[in-house]
Amino acid sequence: MDDKRLGILIVDDDELVVRATRRFLNAAYRVRTATDALNAMRECAIEVPNVVISDLDMLPVLTRIHREHPSVRRVIYSGSRSEFLGELVQTGVADAAASKPATLEQLKQAIEGYPTERPSRP
Repeated sequence: MDDKRLGILIVDDDELVVRATRRFLNAAYRVRTATDALNAMRECAIEVPNVVISDLDMLPVLTRIHREHPSVRRVIYSGSRSEFLGELVQTGVADAAASKPATLEQLKQAIEGYPTERPSRP
């Protein structure tokens, strides 16, 4: 039987964050991980995820994945100020953002698009 859960790719250079976030999300989503740009792109070549969760340090990877796969939802997961993260969403750098540490519900909101989606532009 095929797994119909959303596919998530977590990209962060901090192995501890990757492992903790994977454990946090594994029950609800199909989760894969990468700790560098090369492995993130390899993971996308194997299977394009529905959502990429990335730290700010991996922003170029997020941009490249979006360029090659525009339908992939981009979530920034960072310890930066929430105002700054909101600006990244408003300017279209990402589709959603969550501040570290986040609750499971906060991450689900960012992943699934409620209510953190950026407003549509005219």
